[in-house]
Amino acid sequence: MKKTVSLSITFLFLTLVFIAGCVVYENADDKRIISNIGLTEEANLPAHCIDGKYNEGEKGLDCGWSCPNKCKFTEKIGRIERDETWSGNVHVLGAVVVPEGVTLTIKPGTVVKFKHDRNYKTYDKGALYVEGGIVKAIGTKDGRIWFTSDAPAPINGDWQYIRIEDSDESEFDYTVIEFGEGALWQFDSQAKIAHSIIRWACYDALYAERSGPMVKNNLLYSNGYHEIALEQYNDAKILDNVFKNGKFGVHHEKTTSYLEGNLFINYSGPPVSGGMESNLTVIGNMFVNITNPGPYINVYEGSVLEERDNHYGNNTLLAPKLGFEDIRNFEIDYMPGDPEDKFQYVYDDVDETRKILKKIGTNLSFGWTLEYVDGYLYRFS
Repeated sequence: MKKTVSLSITFLFLTLVFIAGCVVYENADDKRIISNIGLTEEANLPAHCIDGKYNEGEKGLDCGWSCPNKCKFTEKIGRIERDETWSGNVHVLGAVVVPEGVTLTIKPGTVVKFKHDRNYKTYDKGALYVEGGIVKAIGTKDGRIWFTSDAPAPINGDWQYIRIEDSDESEFDYTVIEFGEGALWQFDSQAKIAHSIIRWACYDALYAERSGPMVKNNLLYSNGYHEIALEQYNDAKILDNVFKNGKFGVHHEKTTSYLEGNLFINYSGPPVSGGMESNLTVIGNMFVNITNPGPYINVYEGSVLEERDNHYGNNTLLAPKLGFEDIRNFEIDYMPGDPEDKFQYVYDDVDETRKILKKIGTNLSFGWTLEYVDGYLYRFS
């Protein structure tokens, strides 16, 4: 009888060891599929699923979709009430708000995926709103922080944007911001953006009002309107960036800015423009393959330009050395705003929820006006 009990316990122990050795780990920080039974992760996963990069059609960092192992995402939505740290794979299901007195820290290698919604009737998209708080999204060269869409086949406009208000200490370093309506917009703030890849936004990618943005050593391309729009009393520094394959580069209105050491390549509109009494200092930049028939630096409406030592032509030898390569997990094969654009800017005149009774005006386009009435400034757009 004692021998039987002993054998049963031994069998149970071996069974538990075997089961423990075959656990499938869903945490992206633990890339092992099978452990303790002599098999390595390289023998069970494609190379791109163990390289520590978000690439080749993965759902999360080294997991999901093109990788056979499952992903585990931490879900986030609503107001953050105390200091918080994000890491691994994060799924933003709606608007996340960082209020005054709260710091959100995002660790290197984190993949933040925002809920996508392409239905104008619901418009339930993910977004990150910094309302007086601080975001420290500081990645590394080999551990970028991604802000992207959760769609299996993402397009521009899938999610909203990162909106920063009343925040002087927010910082984004070694990040990728892609597939939003915008990328990073700031108001009354001093946010810093460095070593980042900004692409595939529907409208202005980086936007600022009454702010002092520092934009240094970034790669910006293929956004639907301006790569950077600076409107309403900004004091901006734009240094050593590469702007490429776009419509318009950096635009100013009522803004002071200093641009030095940037490369603008393959633009159909003016790479740099300024109106409404802006002050531009443009020194030592390069302009290559600009098809816009007008001036490369277009100033008007009382704006002032100080320009020197800029280079025009096809020579990119003096282009800034970013020190990092472009990396993509997905991509789109058109420029946002082009006829091939898949984002639905205009809806059908008639659908199951509404119909157009009357149209007023013809050939109307984007614009706005300001009106000051009874102590209030109104903007109509």
